[in-house]
Amino acid sequence: MPSSHPGELIIEPLSRQDHLLHVLTRVPDPLKPRGRRHRLSALIAVAVCAVLAGAKGFTAIGQWDAQTTTHTLTTLGMGRGAADEATFRRTGP
Repeated sequence: MPSSHPGELIIEPLSRQDHLLHVLTRVPDPLKPRGRRHRLSALIAVAVCAVLAGAKGFTAIGQWDAQTTTHTLTTLGMGRGAADEATFRRTGP
């Protein structure tokens, strides 16, 4: 019998970005699809990365989003480019 700790989780290895995006796609989006430019999961992923980089509010999150590379945005699921600060404010609590 292999040794393991009780309650040990065994998961398939995923890259951190894939795991984060996969988990965020489960968050229900209460907004109607009409007029929506960005997926909620992508907006949350950008906000998480911006906060990890030191952003302390919606303005700073919008600035981080505007200043990051297209490659980073695409990796985070922002297929239509950067969102503005107002989008993050409307998405927030």
